[in-house]
Amino acid sequence: FLISVLFLIPSSFGLFYLGYSLLFCGYFCFLISLFCFSTAVFLFIILICYTRAEGPPEIVS
Repeated sequence: FLISVLFLIPSSFGLFYLGYSLLFCGYFCFLISLFCFSTAVFLFIILICYTRAEGPPEIVS
C-alpha cells in the first residue's frame, strides 16, 4: 500500500505539471494568436479606410 501511494503521488504531480504546462502554453499561444488577429484586423480597417479615402467621394459620404 505504501509503495502504491509513493508511486501515485509523483505520477499525479507529473500529470498536474503536464496539465499546467499545457495550459500555460495554450494561454501563451492564445495571446499570440489574439495579438496577430487584432493586428490583422487593424491593418484591414486601415486598408479599407485608405481605399475609401482614395476612392470617389460618393463612397465616403
